[in-house]
Amino acid sequence: MKKFIVLVLSLAMVLSLAACGNSNSSSNDSNNTTTAGNTNSETTTAGAGSAKEESDAKAEVVKANEGFISYLDFNTDEILDTSRKSTANSDERYPEITLASNNEIKTWTAWQSGRGRHEMVLGGVWEPLAYNIEIDGEAYNIEPCLAEDIHWEDESNKTHLIVKIYDYIKDFDGNEIKASDVKFSIEQAMVANIAGEYAQVDHVEIIDDYTVDIVWKAPCESIIPETTILFTAIASEKAFNEHDFVSDPCGTGTYYLDSQVVGSRYVLKRNENYWQKEELCCEAAKGRGNVDTINIEYIGDRSMCYISFENGEVFNYEIDATNLPDFMEGGKHYGEYTVMFEQNSGRYGVSFNVHGDAPVSAVNDKNFREAVFYAIDGEGIINAIGQYGYYQVHGEAGATAIGYNPEWDTITDNYYSIYDPDKAKELLAQTDYKGEELTFICQSGQKAGETAVQIIQQELAAVGINVKLLPLEMSVLNTYKNDFTSWDMWFFMWAGDDIGQQWARQLDIASYETGSNESGMNEENFPGFQEKIEAVQKDTRTPELIDEIQNFLVDNAIQYSIFGEINYWALNKDLGRLRFVSNHKDKVWGACDYYLD
Repeated sequence: MKKFIVLVLSLAMVLSLAACGNSNSSSNDSNNTTTAGNTNSETTTAGAGSAKEESDAKAEVVKANEGFISYLDFNTDEILDTSRKSTANSDERYPEITLASNNEIKTWTAWQSGRGRHEMVLGGVWEPLAYNIEIDGEAYNIEPCLAEDIHWEDESNKTHLIVKIYDYIKDFDGNEIKASDVKFSIEQAMVANIAGEYAQVDHVEIIDDYTVDIVWKAPCESIIPETTILFTAIASEKAFNEHDFVSDPCGTGTYYLDSQVVGSRYVLKRNENYWQKEELCCEAAKGRGNVDTINIEYIGDRSMCYISFENGEVFNYEIDATNLPDFMEGGKHYGEYTVMFEQNSGRYGVSFNVHGDAPVSAVNDKNFREAVFYAIDGEGIINAIGQYGYYQVHGEAGATAIGYNPEWDTITDNYYSIYDPDKAKELLAQTDYKGEELTFICQSGQKAGETAVQIIQQELAAVGINVKLLPLEMSVLNTYKNDFTSWDMWFFMWAGDDIGQQWARQLDIASYETGSNESGMNEENFPGFQEKIEAVQKDTRTPELIDEIQNFLVDNAIQYSIFGEINYWALNKDLGRLRFVSNHKDKVWGACDYYLD
């Protein structure tokens, strides 16, 4: 059983295009043992100063996952039943699948920010210079797609990234893709500002018909911006001028958009004239498409998605916690479908405003901050917000984030593991807090977050700390928290596949225009911390540095990540093996293997 727990709880995914519910970027293949969540309906209170004991709820969740399959295991050769006829052991293809998506596809433009950028590239229509894939817990292993060769002109001074593409790439119209198209596409992505990393690129130079030099403003010291730029979707400039990419994309991928009813249904057909040679195909194009037709149904309502899945109308369903028992032993769908689950690398938690200008000055006192954290019952919050959908984290990243140290899960002497109201009161007595009301900001409309902050408000009141909740829309929240005179605490949600990536987004002073990071930390009030954050972005494979940053955050009680999410998926049993690419592990439906008997 222990081996099984370690196996199933160590993996994460993002089923982006086919998701019928929220998805978060996450992935790590290293084996981590961690609490998977709880099913108790009552809050469990640990004794003063003691570590929380493993609850019966943890055992129940582990038991619930028996018979479910891990995401990584579903990608292995061993998972296929070789006694059955499949796309893996025959020349036949699966005729048609219909996928449920909770995202309405409003544009097929190649260069768009956020989730859509990944969906469109990985949906098979657009292809990048290279994918960034993860193997055995090692992040950002670059797999070329359109690129035949990628190298830095000078490894000691990474300012010129040389990319040579294949000299026989053609799009759906038969246009040949050349270096000028690579330059054009990267410039389009830069103008669209689809990711912050593009700001690090100065310009693109054409070396010859099939080679470009991507010139950086300063030496590229992190693998993250490198892989981001290489992930740019490449399109023909001629096709761009002749097509409206919003509704009529013309890419190089294994599938083309055949028809669509905007806001309802999208139909992708296999590209029979795919440009790449079979033996050179990357993972996203392997098999040149194992499905003839991929239908995407936009179903925004989770309950309607479930009904469609039960009726056999769609191939996939992201299981809601309320109906997860239907797929467990004794449930009406037990054994009927393939069920797998993910433990996301993102996390939700509480951060202080340590800038020095917070409305309540007590937050500048480490004893006060520790008092707040020891007054928060993380396990109890998980019990309250979701029976199966959340797990407790023990560091400033979800347990599946690349770089997360699994030993953090065994530490029992800090606020990640200890809920101790008495200790909170003792620490509070050592401060000059006089009962002032703290402003606690959070994002509105975030169900788990809104419930969590209400519980935290009650728990803090129980030890004598007054808190005013201020839920804000995301656009307002982002502006509001830049004013360090307006808030004392905020409830955050941060995601990212790599722990260095998460910390860069949240804690890197250079990422903010205020001269301080999101918590108000700067060189004046926390000297030396920025240097550590910059260093971990250059090398996320250094456990000692990661531990040093984590310990610094704990020693100074800056923030407390409380829980991460677990997602469960039910899939048609004809799916024999997953294919996924990128550090997000986005699923490539056309390259999966399917049973045909």
